Amino acid sequence: MRTVTFYIAAALLFGNGLAPLFAQEISRQEQFFYIVKLYGPGGRSSDASIASYGVTFDAANYRNSRDEFSRAQYRRRIAAVIDAGVEAIDFTERFTVTGRGTLGEYDFARQAFPIVSWNFDIKRSFDRPGDIGYWFELATSSAINLRDFHGSIAMADAAAEAFVGRRRTSTGAIDRTVYLRTTYSILNRASPTRTNVYYFTSYIHSIEVFEDNLLTRRLAIIRPAIEYEDKVHGIQRLNDRRTIYYENRYRESGGSEVAINKHNELPTREGARYYRVVDYVDGRIAKVADYYITGELEMEGHYDPYCFDPRCANGLFTWYYQSGSKRREATLVNGEVVGRVSHWPDQPRPGGPTPSAPSAAAASATSVQSGVAELPPDAPMGEVEAWIESVGPSMASDYVVTRGTTRVQFRSKMESAALSECLLTLRFVFEEETTTARVTMGDVDTRELRPRVYEVREGWTANSPSYFVPLLALADRGRPFSQESSGTPAGSVAKQGPANLIYVRVRDLDMATRVAAAFRRAAVLCGAP
Repeated sequence: MRTVTFYIAAALLFGNGLAPLFAQEISRQEQFFYIVKLYGPGGRSSDASIASYGVTFDAANYRNSRDEFSRAQYRRRIAAVIDAGVEAIDFTERFTVTGRGTLGEYDFARQAFPIVSWNFDIKRSFDRPGDIGYWFELATSSAINLRDFHGSIAMADAAAEAFVGRRRTSTGAIDRTVYLRTTYSILNRASPTRTNVYYFTSYIHSIEVFEDNLLTRRLAIIRPAIEYEDKVHGIQRLNDRRTIYYENRYRESGGSEVAINKHNELPTREGARYYRVVDYVDGRIAKVADYYITGELEMEGHYDPYCFDPRCANGLFTWYYQSGSKRREATLVNGEVVGRVSHWPDQPRPGGPTPSAPSAAAASATSVQSGVAELPPDAPMGEVEAWIESVGPSMASDYVVTRGTTRVQFRSKMESAALSECLLTLRFVFEEETTTARVTMGDVDTRELRPRVYEVREGWTANSPSYFVPLLALADRGRPFSQESSGTPAGSVAKQGPANLIYVRVRDLDMATRVAAAFRRAAVLCGAP
């Protein structure tokens, strides 16, 4: 079974106003409909959505639909249920979630207990045929108005002393745990995604703090400093200009030269190297532009009306040198590069600043782009087959992860790649293990053919992102692929069998984008939907 998990974490924290009388925890079925509304998968009536709903909520009938006629009838019925559930979603609806917090020591000057930590954690899973787990997450940082709160509980000295006295344990320690009930709504906007993880963004309306876990002795209601004018899309002011300061660009910490996101957001200008200006007109994003901290334009492009996260980038994006001359230009769809990336050398204007030397990452990206030909989007099968065979040996990956003084290097090399009669055969080596994978391209889910980034385990740091392209079978095709792996010099088979997912490691984002496009073209020519 494929497990699809909906994960709501500590983001559901602070908000404004009293919790409405009828707000309650979001049901498992409502979670499913929100997933389909914002992310698919593949559309309301897709095989993925129907399979996930059937296995999770209607397992007996789903299993009993064994022939094509009963499956068709079942499909129509469940598609209607999903459509009705998605249409019924109201983004103004409020839900509640409970959790715990911890109070700090009493502040006599402010006459208040600060809330120093909190935790809300709800997990829900949706089964689906297959083996790959999908995570749906609403995490702490995704609360759009989290920074608008001052988490403390006002209390007079005498009441605070009595409270501490009641919380003293038999060992003399003070139990500073409090219990929280938060009221929130889910924003009508998709968030950035990573491999097998989809995020939701919340708007927090209120948080109630209780002394007891039965939520009968309320200590306080925490209110935000600012209330948003558009709580459905998370827009603070309908007509406004927002400035955000960043410490760095993602690409300078090892990312791709076409990455559009900045990182390490700062509360003020101090320590920043870049800043972003977002203009809102009538509650919609009218313009997004990034600047060097000295004021020169660094990037401009088109984002969706309510979101300037990387995955919301759609259209032409242009980057500039600090001298003012054009640096790069690329077209992005949902944050991913489509087609060719154009580069220009710096041409400083007379009297302008002296250009800096190109970074190693920039030089590497330029050489990669010139070294791998781009496959035309309408290429015939013969040209696709030739492209895959010629580019196969370039699908290599080499990166290092560190943790303290521990250093681990991972190497992947594609020995050969061949496409013949819609069968893709890949032979690659990862560390000391050689794997031969065979993929029937007509069974590939083309929606999943896009560059992905391997996630580094918590506590570890990678010297650069590691990219891959997933070859995932359609949900109704079972395990149509095969793979066999050998980890010994003699080549004896260590493991073999059917599969529904093959990872193809590549060296950088540009290569991943081109490989994904070639695989997608091959799959379409082979009849994949």
